Amino acid sequence: MAGILECAIGPVGAAIVNLGVILSLVGALLGYVIIASETPFEAARQGSFPLAFAKTNKHDAPVVTVLVSSGITQLFLIVSYVAASTYQFFYSCAVNTILVPYVCSAAYYMVIGWKKEHLDGPHAPSVGKARFFGTLGFIYTLFLVWSTGLQGVMITTILFAPAIPVYMLGERGRGKPVLPHLHDKLIAAVVIVVAVISLYLHFAGIAPIV
Repeated sequence: MAGILECAIGPVGAAIVNLGVILSLVGALLGYVIIASETPFEAARQGSFPLAFAKTNKHDAPVVTVLVSSGITQLFLIVSYVAASTYQFFYSCAVNTILVPYVCSAAYYMVIGWKKEHLDGPHAPSVGKARFFGTLGFIYTLFLVWSTGLQGVMITTILFAPAIPVYMLGERGRGKPVLPHLHDKLIAAVVIVVAVISLYLHFAGIAPIV
């Protein structure tokens, strides 16, 4: 578009388009910084993250989460700049990882529909609608996970595995038992093992993710 406007009205046209792009990117960056910092901040306040992430400065800004999220973002940008394929690697991780919360959300909606729980509010759907859409959503999200294949499922563990120590630190900081049940320990162990295998296969070139 900058080239078209430059041909139409001269160099000032390209400058106008480029300025608009810069302003748009700055606005998007600000929004993503707020979202990335607000999520762990609220998780820390609700007890899912270590208490350090709930720390604020004198302006009530979540200073720890802003610094950590910004630092991770800058690290990813530097790594993706050094190796072009790394950007595609991170992109694949993000796309496949978001499917897991979709499955869990749909499964929860389906369960409360069939158990008739939390459906007595003034704006709650009927039991029939909750069961139908919950079951349909769960089946559809399972299909999405299946369509990504085994490789896509293994990618998700690369981002979930580092979150396990963070969760454990948060629970220990509040004096709560860490992974108290056997199935919790088994799930955490499987995620970590699969993440290590996925990284090895990718960087060894045996089964590249991208």
